[in-house]
This record gives sequence, C-alpha cells and structure tokens, in this order.
Amino acid sequence: MKTVILGAGASYDSVHQFFERFDGHQYQPPLTNGLFQLIPEYEKLYQVYPGVRALLSELRAATNIEEYFQEQWNFAVKYRATELMAQLVNVQFYLQQLLFDCSQKWSNAGPSNYDTVVRWAYRYSKSTGEPVQFISFNYDLLLEGALKRQYGLPQDELSIDDYVANEIKLLKPHGSCNWYRTFRDPITAPNKWSSAQALYHWKYDLDKIESMLSPEIHAEPRIRNHALEHGQKGWFPQLVIPLRDKDSFVMPPQHLQIMKRHLSGTDEVLVIGWKAQEQEFQRTLAECCGNRQLRVTLVCHSSGKAVQRTLSSVLPKATFSIRNEDAVVSHEMENGDIGSMSLGPGGFASYVINVQSGRVPNFFG
Repeated sequence: MKTVILGAGASYDSVHQFFERFDGHQYQPPLTNGLFQLIPEYEKLYQVYPGVRALLSELRAATNIEEYFQEQWNFAVKYRATELMAQLVNVQFYLQQLLFDCSQKWSNAGPSNYDTVVRWAYRYSKSTGEPVQFISFNYDLLLEGALKRQYGLPQDELSIDDYVANEIKLLKPHGSCNWYRTFRDPITAPNKWSSAQALYHWKYDLDKIESMLSPEIHAEPRIRNHALEHGQKGWFPQLVIPLRDKDSFVMPPQHLQIMKRHLSGTDEVLVIGWKAQEQEFQRTLAECCGNRQLRVTLVCHSSGKAVQRTLSSVLPKATFSIRNEDAVVSHEMENGDIGSMSLGPGGFASYVINVQSGRVPNFFG
C-alpha cells in the first residue's frame, strides 16, 4: 500500500505555469515563516484579528515561527497568561481565514501539481485495487479541490465523510481551514460579534473553550466568521497553531483510525515538502510501521537529508531515496521569444515535470 505525506512546501510549489490573466500571486500558500507577511492582503486580516496584530512585531522578528509559538504557548499555560492565550486563540481564526483565502485564489492560478499526483494515485488504485492515503499537514484546500475534480464532486460541497469515502483518502492530522466544531449553546455576544471577537474579549483558555464545544467536527465549503445573530451558536476552527512540537491531532476519530490502519499496511511512502517535525505523528509512524521495510521517496528541496535523518530514527528498516533533480521548462517571454526557467532542485513542480518526462521513476509506477 502507498502513502503520500504532504507539508507546506507542496502547496507553496503546487503551481509553476500560470494562467495569463492570473494576478493573485500574493495568495501563494505561504511556508511557515511566511504566514505573517507585511503585504496589503495580510494587513487587512491584521485589522480583523487584533490578537495577531498584538503579536505582529515579535512574529516579524522571529527567525523560527514554530519555536516562537511554542515559547508563547508554554508561557501562557505555565503562568495562566489569559491575555496571551486569547491572542493565540485569535491566531487560529486568522490562520483559518488566511489559508481559506489563499485556497480560493490559488486554485485559479494555473494547472496544479496536485491534480497530476491525484490522477496518478487514481489510476494506481483502480488498477491494483489498493486504496491510496494522502496525509496532509496543510490547512489549505488545494488537495481537496483536486480530489473533487477527480471524482466529479461539486466544488462548493464537501462533507467530513467525503475525505475518506473513496479509494483515495485524505487525512489531515492538524485540521483544515474549513473544519469547525460548534458551541453546545448559543453565544451571547454584544453588538453581533463573531465567534473570534467574542472569544478574544472573554479571554477563555482552551480548556474552557473545549468544555463548551460539541465533539463532532464538520467540514464546510466556506469559513464561518460572520457576526452571530441572537441565539445563534458559534463556531471554532479545527486547526492547530504552528508549534514546534505539534503534539496534538485535530481530526475525527474515524479519520485517525483509518490513518493508522493504512499506515500499518503501507510499503511505500512519498514525502513532498514536509519537514518531519511533528512529534506525535512521528510516534504514530513508529507505532504503525516502525518495523516495516518501507521504501521512502523524499521530495523536499534542500531539506531531504535532514528529513531522512529524522525519519531514520522512526523507521529504522526503511530505505530512502532523495529526488533532488532540477527541472527546466520553457515559457513565453514578454517580447514573444521562448525562454527557459529552472523550477529548482527537489521541489514538487520539478518532481512532477521529471516524472512526466521519464527522467525519474513515478512513485505510482
């Protein structure tokens, strides 16, 4: 059985050939250290989410966003810093809207590498009778879009069950920008505040928020952060802020069971744009397939060797190959001439181009 693991580098490098009229390059799905840029599209969100605005100067100075959030989280928990915890909760709402906006805009950028890999997986699954599992640590909806196109699903519809309904299954251990849980009781918020505004004002910690939420995770085709009407229940995003250790899963129990069951039968793993820093998932890998003789293909730009070192301790019987080839494609220049462009070694786009040209083997055969 085959498993594909995707990190931020996959979505960042998911499009390399753009439609002629596309002008939304600022919505390229960011890498972790690009989540808080000083550009107009992001600045609009800083005005909506004051908790993010309060942290912005430190976020901009941080050399490692995950380390920064881990330190803030530990401090807020240790000292019961309610104001800081409210800011961190506010970050979750910000990330939800940012990645939703990026998903909407970037899905119109051009042909997607996700479409290509999903087609490969679909043909493999149909010809072998084996399911294929995609495990994505990305909050965006670009892979969802590729799956909906493959299976002919309406682009404005997606239920939580659709993620695992077909032979290609999508598991998101850290949640998604379109996942929510609802509050058990209506939120009584002044001036028709949104859930984000109310929680920032009340300064509830996550234990308090957790006690107020229904257990079921729902998937929606749009974000729900509008002003609440009287008697209306609020929504809380189901995604985790980018901590260094990232020790919690945010996914339905059924999805977790499917992920573990599929990992236990996995023989081959393809890693695209993932840094392998999630400790809880590392433990899950060790538990489910640590004793299996896996073949692992790494497509990770310059971090391939570091990812291999990390995974070698988790998967001691695995054999690794690093796909670090560059790819060069032609493109039309402004004067009408045909030029060439390097896509960069070890990236998602280079891997797809090199497979299609026969330069490197296809993970799906």
